[in-house]
Amino acid sequence: MVGKIIIQIIVVLLCIGCSEIKFAEDQNNKANSAGGECVDGVCFVGFDLISPDEFLGSVPSPNANSGKPFDISYVVPPTTGKADIMFFVDPSGSMKEEMLSIGEKFSSFIDSVAGLDWRVAISSTDMSPNGGAGHAGGLIEMKNTNPGIFYLTPAVPNFREAFRATISLPKSQTSGDDDERGIYNANLALDRRAEFGFFRQDAHLHFIFVSDEDEKSNGKDLEEFDKPQVLIDRVSQILNPPKFTAHSIITRPNDEVCLDANGSRYGLVYAELSNLTRGSLGDICAMDFTKELLKISYNLVFEGRKYIQLPCAPVPGSLTLTMNPNPGIAHEIQGDKIVFAQILPPGTEVKAAGTCM
Repeated sequence: MVGKIIIQIIVVLLCIGCSEIKFAEDQNNKANSAGGECVDGVCFVGFDLISPDEFLGSVPSPNANSGKPFDISYVVPPTTGKADIMFFVDPSGSMKEEMLSIGEKFSSFIDSVAGLDWRVAISSTDMSPNGGAGHAGGLIEMKNTNPGIFYLTPAVPNFREAFRATISLPKSQTSGDDDERGIYNANLALDRRAEFGFFRQDAHLHFIFVSDEDEKSNGKDLEEFDKPQVLIDRVSQILNPPKFTAHSIITRPNDEVCLDANGSRYGLVYAELSNLTRGSLGDICAMDFTKELLKISYNLVFEGRKYIQLPCAPVPGSLTLTMNPNPGIAHEIQGDKIVFAQILPPGTEVKAAGTCM
């Protein structure tokens, strides 16, 4: 694997208005002073003062979508104050520097979600026969904390150092081979849910795939567990969480500059999964990954509540939008997203149909 990632995880402050979470009185002041945004008790803070507008730009879509119709239906989920976040990362030796960078910046990330009932686990994209930790749907045991811990919570002793040490494992401990199948591994993680006890049915579920190659390395000859829709269906059938979102930091479709620079492959299958679940699609060739990870954070807070991710940017005039019940909230089209003037009430059904540009 090749790819130069310098990651700064400077992310999000989630302030979900529900009885399970209690916040300091200065929460809104902190968000506003940091250049953030708070709407109806939900806050986003970008500590580098990056405008939320930057997260609403269109991302490249495969040319095959052009001219195709789309028809989506979405129900705004309830707020639970809970989030289960699982990283699926490339454990190859060539990615060691990138994993070190993630580990070093974890404190900034976790401090900014201090009010959330979070769980964080780390797995691998590796499905090679001799795979190491995180292989075949397993979670990597957390290092530098109490033995037998496979995911982090605010109650885990030394959780910051535990994350840094675990995600920075060398190749000899995590394996790393050419059989990279993050989606397949995610399906196996569902099958092994009782073994690790990570997933909660009442938590919003977020998978984050980080790879400079596609599912099964080249995206070809996929088996059932490699297919995005199969994972989506199985998450719904097995866990039925209030919300499931898959985010990808990949070589984005049609980004020839990144493809040439990395000598990698387009992440077409990962992009399809992110599009189907309205997740964030990040650029693995970005010199500074602050914005890429902030997109994921902004999605965590606002996707499906203040904006709806479309599968593509619609042809002007082709979009039809209905909401039931209709809250009378104004909206506009920004690239491949419908952006609302206010947070949508939980339970609102949104239907959108149109033609891809």
